[in-house]
Amino acid sequence: MGQTTAKVELLAPAGSPVMAKAVIGAGADALYFGGEAFGARAYAPNFSRQEAAGMLDLAHLYGRKAYLTVNTVIKNREMERQMYDYLRFYFENGVDGVLVQDFGVLTMLRDCFGSLPVHASTQMNIMTRYGADFLAKNGVKRIVARNPRALRGFADRGGGLRPRGAVRLLFRAVLDVELFGRAKRQPGAVRPAVSSAIHLAGVGWKESQNAGKVFAESQGSMRYF
Repeated sequence: MGQTTAKVELLAPAGSPVMAKAVIGAGADALYFGGEAFGARAYAPNFSRQEAAGMLDLAHLYGRKAYLTVNTVIKNREMERQMYDYLRFYFENGVDGVLVQDFGVLTMLRDCFGSLPVHASTQMNIMTRYGADFLAKNGVKRIVARNPRALRGFADRGGGLRPRGAVRLLFRAVLDVELFGRAKRQPGAVRPAVSSAIHLAGVGWKESQNAGKVFAESQGSMRYF
C-alpha cells in the first residue's frame, strides 16, 4: 500500500479586515483572526462582529477557511456571562474552527457546538504524545506545536526520531499539526518563558499577557532583573 500524503494548509494571521483581504489575495489556504474579545492580540485592530461576518463570507467565496482565536485565559464571569453568546455568533456565521487555550472553552465548544473544529493553541504547551492523545479524546482536531524542537516530545525518547519523524508520527494519528514559520528574532531578543504562557509583562507594565496584552518583554522586562 502506498503512503497517503497529507495536504499542507498554508495559514496566515489577519489582524484586521485589510490584512484579511491581503492574506486571501496572496493565496493562503486559511487565516486566523481575533474578534472583539478573548484573543491573544488584544492591541491589534481585530474584527468587529460585522467585519468578521463580512470577512467570513469573503473567505468562503474564494474557497478559504477562517479560524477564530479564543486563546486567552478565561475568567469565571466571562464564561458565565459572555462566552456562549460570543461563540454562537461565529458558529452561526460559519467560522471554520476555533483556536483555544482554556479547557472551559474547549468543553463548551464540545458540548454546545460539537460540529465546530477545535484547535489547541500553543499556549496549551502540549509537548508529549500523551497530551496530544488526551486532547484528541476531548474533541480537538489540531494541535499547534510550540516549535519544531518540541515535536521530539511526541516521539519515543529512545527511538531517536528527529522532529520531522515526530511530525510524521502525529500525521498518522487523529490530530493535525500546525507549525509556525516566522522571521528570525533580532539579535539579543530572548523570550524567557515557556511558549506563550508569559508573565513578565506583569512585572514591568502591570498587564496580563494571558489576557492578550502582549508586549516585547524580551527587551523591556528583563531590565527589572
